[in-house]
Amino acid sequence: MNASKQCSPNPSISPCINKNGLVLNVNPCICGNSIFGVLTCTANQYCSNSAATPCSNTQSLVGCIDTTGLVLNTTACNCGIISCTANQYCNTSSITPCYSPLVITCLNLTGSIINTTACNCGTTICTANQYCNTIKATPCSATSNQRILVSNCKVLNGKTINTAPCICGNQTCIYFQYCNNTSSTPCNSNPNPTISNCLYTTGYNLNNEACLCVSMICPEKQ
Repeated sequence: MNASKQCSPNPSISPCINKNGLVLNVNPCICGNSIFGVLTCTANQYCSNSAATPCSNTQSLVGCIDTTGLVLNTTACNCGIISCTANQYCNTSSITPCYSPLVITCLNLTGSIINTTACNCGTTICTANQYCNTIKATPCSATSNQRILVSNCKVLNGKTINTAPCICGNQTCIYFQYCNNTSSTPCNSNPNPTISNCLYTTGYNLNNEACLCVSMICPEKQ
């Protein structure tokens, strides 16, 4: 036997003429590869030489137009050996090649204004036209979710803790969080911006700004 020839299931059957999974082969033919194996497709089957299942009764998906993960593919497509559904990103260099668009944070997180698009409400994703209140046990609701009135945070500079839930910019801070209404992440469990060491540490002079005194945070005017 010639060592350069690949063994096939049936030597009398020729390789498939159409191997991209898009055009039907009207006669039985050989289809496959050295990774997933070589099979004999029956008459009127599609052959996709690079697929894990080379022979199929249905037409294969075309390759994704974008495989970098930067542009949304609006139709179902092949992303390497994985099939993405419509409106997914494809990144052939990723462990999870197909993934759906990222959901943005809800514009209103206090339950007082409806969000017209799907969005992240804390760790929950609200669907379009729902209210989001991040301090509720059930954050997403079809009706107004602001059952507990929350006032604006008293301290907005991110340096002094707020002891009760309060509104900071477009977010609702929970108990014992810092609020910086000029930050892209207004509510934090730690000071934002980071607090510097106290300028005066002898106890004789007043520190105008909140500051770090050894391992404790002194509020303003202490």
